Formats: sequence, structure tokens, C-alpha cells
Amino acid sequence: MSEKTTTRKSPWSRLLILRGAVPLLVLLVFWQIFGTRNSITFPTPITWFEALYRLYNQYNLMSALGSTGIVFSISLLFVTLIGASTGMLLGASARLMRIATPTMDFFRALPSAVIVPAASLVLGVSLRSNIIVIVVSIMWPVLLNTASAMHQVPRVRFEMARSLGLKPLARLFKVVLPSVSAGIFTGVRIAVSVSMVVTLVVEMFTGTKGIGNLLYTRQQLYDSAGVWGILLLIGLIGYLLNIALNLLEAKVLHNTSPEHRSKIK
Repeated sequence: MSEKTTTRKSPWSRLLILRGAVPLLVLLVFWQIFGTRNSITFPTPITWFEALYRLYNQYNLMSALGSTGIVFSISLLFVTLIGASTGMLLGASARLMRIATPTMDFFRALPSAVIVPAASLVLGVSLRSNIIVIVVSIMWPVLLNTASAMHQVPRVRFEMARSLGLKPLARLFKVVLPSVSAGIFTGVRIAVSVSMVVTLVVEMFTGTKGIGNLLYTRQQLYDSAGVWGILLLIGLIGYLLNIALNLLEAKVLHNTSPEHRSKIK
């Protein structure tokens, strides 16, 4: 009873995850106080919000966010599925890993800015080509971390699963996924931050609808307040995504931990 009491967290402790935003808020306050409102390059933060409100009313800011969100979400889903499944396959076989390593190193070394023109020539400028470029660019952290986690799973776990007569699908969900879930989340954490950057770059290069294209357009029009406002919005979205991923990771890893499974049994 005492152990449960000591490990229980106060609801207010969850607010501590927002402490990372304090330095940024302090910087914005000083910027607002000592900055110049009409500066061409560094306008005060209040003008950023005014620009965002103007973009919301006149330039379909929410529609651009929605388009970027769709591409980002679909790409991340494919990255997780393809990276995790391929990583588990390669991690289970040292021979396959040696065969696939040169090819993976080649594609992993290609910058996304180089892949975009080639993909546009082959696939055209479309939602499909954008997703393919993003997936090819960012699936490697998920794949490699999953493969590493799979390679480190003790062989005795698979032997025990076979001796218990578990079918392949049961072994996947009861042995493999709980063992490699930490590696998958490590790769996804890296992929999330990189995916946002690649998504914006792809939208800038292809001119497709999205927040990246909107950012490029405002830069071409020398709308510095709009550029800073969009950057602030992108940073806020990335920060919230990181918090959500942290909470999801803690929940999933807790549910797949040996202590939790023993309690369920």
C-alpha cells in the first residue's frame, strides 16, 4: 500500500512538462518590450499574432495547416508500419541485415532535397509523391532502432514461446512487440521531428498546398511578421506533438512492461 502511495503522482505534476516553454516565453516578453514593431527583419511578437490572424482570415491558414497535417500524419503512419515491420525482419536475421545494409546506407545518405526533384519527375507533383518522399527520407530511425532492439531480444524468449505452442501471430503480439516497443518509440521520436521539417521542405519545393508553401510565400513577399508567426506556430505544434508522444510512450511502455503483465496475469 505504501509503495503505491509513494509512486502516485500529483495531477499538478503533469504541468511540469510545460516548463520547457518558460525560456521561450521570457525571450518573447523581452523581445516585445525592447524590440521595434515595424522592423523589417525582427518585428515584435505582437505583430506575429496580428499576421497570423490576417492569414487566418485572408489566406486560409487553417486549410494549409490541415493539408500539412494530413500529409504529416499519413507519412508518419507509413513510416512507423514500414520501419517497424522491416526492422523486426532484419533484426531477426543477421544475414539479411548484412545484405540490406549497403542499400539502406545509400538511401539514408540521400538528402530529402535531392529526392524531391527525382520523385516529382517519376511520380509527378501529388499527395502520393509527397508522402513517398517523406517516408523514404525519415523511416530510417524507426527501421534501425527497431532492428537493433530486435537483435537484442534474448533468444530464450522465442524458445519459450515455441515450447508453449504460441502461434506466430500470438508470438508477435505477446513476445516480439513488447520486446521492441522501446526501440520503435525511440525511432518514432526522432522521425516526428524530422518528418515535420521534411514535410515543410517538400511543400516548399513542390508548391503544393500546405503550411510550408505558405511560409515560403510570405518570405517571398517580405512579410517578416507572417514568417515569424508561422515559425512560432510550427514550433508550438512540434512541442505539443512531443508532449503527446511522451505521454503515449509512457503509457504503452508501462502496459508492456513485465511488472504490468504480471499484474494482469
